[in-house]
This record gives sequence, C-alpha cells and structure tokens, in this order.
Amino acid sequence: MELADSWSTTAPALVGVVLGAVLTALFQYFNTRQLIAAERERLVLQLQGDLGNRRRDRKTERLLDAVSELLERSDPETNKPLNYPLLVRLILRAQLLLDLGVPAEKQLNGALNQLGILAEGYLSCPANEELARRGGLLRMNGQLLDLAKGVVQ
Repeated sequence: MELADSWSTTAPALVGVVLGAVLTALFQYFNTRQLIAAERERLVLQLQGDLGNRRRDRKTERLLDAVSELLERSDPETNKPLNYPLLVRLILRAQLLLDLGVPAEKQLNGALNQLGILAEGYLSCPANEELARRGGLLRMNGQLLDLAKGVVQ
C-alpha cells in the first residue's frame, strides 16, 4: 500500500515536470524560429540596402565619367574640329544612366540633348556665326556642368 501511496503522490509531480519540460521546449523552439526569421529579414534588408548603395555609386561614377569626357570633348576652344560622332556616343552613354522620373536627372537629360543640337549647329554654321555659336556651346557646357553636379551630389 505504501508503494501505491508514494506513486499517487509522485505521479502528479512527475507528470508536472515532464509537462513543464515539454512546454519549455516548445516555447524555446517557437521563440528561436521567430528570432531566426527576424534576423534573416534584417539581413536581407541590409544586403538589399548595400546592393542599392553600390549600384547608385557605380551609376554616379559612370555618369561622372561620361559627362566629364563629354565636357572635355565638346569644348570648341580645345577640340578643333569637334568630333560629332564621339559627342553623340558620350551623350547617349550619359542619357542611358539617367532616370527621367527624377526631376534633376530629367533636366540633365534636356541639357544633354541641347548640347548635341548646339554642337551640330556649331559644326555646320558659316564662319561669320562661329563666334556666337561657340559662346552658346560654352554656356551650355557650363549649364551642363552645374546640372551634373546637382545630380551626383
């Protein structure tokens, strides 16, 4: 009888311990899963942000290279005669990098178009208009420089 009495008093305690251990293990399992999911999401967001930053940096670098070379090659005082096919390639290279949904980049795109038009007009103008057209081309270079600075900063 004593064995039955001791079992009847220890059985509920033993069941309570086992049940407590099972519940603790379940809570730890679900808590760990939730923590891992949150950390994974945080890492994904961080990696996406880093990738976006690298992409923006690369775009800015490429745009600076294209616009710098374009400004250098479209200066009528240092490049006689202007190499119009090269200017068109540089303009297109810069335009491919621009997002026309961004107002500053849309303005830069318009200035690039205007530079191409002015360069073509400068190359095909009569000698008596060359000075005036050179001034227009140089003013456009200055405007293009200011707009490019606004885009990359």
